Amino acid sequence: MIKARIALALAGLILTAGARPGRHPAVIRSIALEEVLSLGTLDDGALVQWTGIAASASGEIYVLDALDYALKKFDAAGHLLKKAGRQGPGPGEFLAPRVLVLSADRVYVLDQSRLGILVFDTDLRYKNTLPVPRLLSMMTEIGPGRLAVSGLTPVGQSARISILDAEGRLLSVFPFLDKVDFYLADSISAAADGEGGIYLAYFFQDRIEKRRPNGTLVWSWNLAGPSAADMDKIDAGGREILIPRKTYYKSAALDRRGHLLVLCGGQTKHPSRDVYVFDPAGVRQGAFVLPEPSHCIYVDDNGFLYARANEGLTVKKYRIIYH
Repeated sequence: MIKARIALALAGLILTAGARPGRHPAVIRSIALEEVLSLGTLDDGALVQWTGIAASASGEIYVLDALDYALKKFDAAGHLLKKAGRQGPGPGEFLAPRVLVLSADRVYVLDQSRLGILVFDTDLRYKNTLPVPRLLSMMTEIGPGRLAVSGLTPVGQSARISILDAEGRLLSVFPFLDKVDFYLADSISAAADGEGGIYLAYFFQDRIEKRRPNGTLVWSWNLAGPSAADMDKIDAGGREILIPRKTYYKSAALDRRGHLLVLCGGQTKHPSRDVYVFDPAGVRQGAFVLPEPSHCIYVDDNGFLYARANEGLTVKKYRIIYH
């Protein structure tokens, strides 16, 4: 039961936002979504339960399918081009694939049940696995050839983000949480703006932040003011740990206009559907509601938003219309 609860919590750590060109957006009066693509149905078997997603500038869509233990590539119309991977612990294989980042010529994958960052080329040929000292839960691209990663931190320790180059070499480390007070307190989604800004949305804390590359806090925002998450006490082999009941925020992404989009969790009117929109200064500019609950959101370089439908069987692609 304990392992199941932890696995369910970790399964929500889907972090796919990449670097975006920065541009200060105008004030938003209203926001609407226009569906432009639906990928995967109850009958076609294209997807079983997708977790991570990314798209190229030409519109090709890369999807991690956790229950099919596969990395899949689709064309802009949603037709399957290639599939790679299978269940297993070997090179190019998956146990619990969760996080996907698309770089210029590489696809990086995190598997929550194995060490290392799996690297594929954009034709889904496995290249190598970058060694890391611990399991990771967050990964995002913060610039050409640079990845920001973090893993779950033991209670009482400082949570840190590591910056790696394309070959997995450590470039720098900075703290983003002085002390982890409860298990999963440092679970985050992250996005980077290409100008040195790193945005963090905390899963189990009411906190959204912007930080500089050295970790310096630029601004912080919360929905309800300082408050503690509701907790359950779990007996973990004779040791009591605290597990949060609900998420505050689930996913962060940046669009090409410079807006920060944050998918809310279970603390708002429409759980896993409400999306808040902020400007680079941390001012909330508006909000919109996804048609169906999603575990994450992703915005590609062409400004299209991707979200979940049919409990992971379907990827929905939307045009975001700002007024």
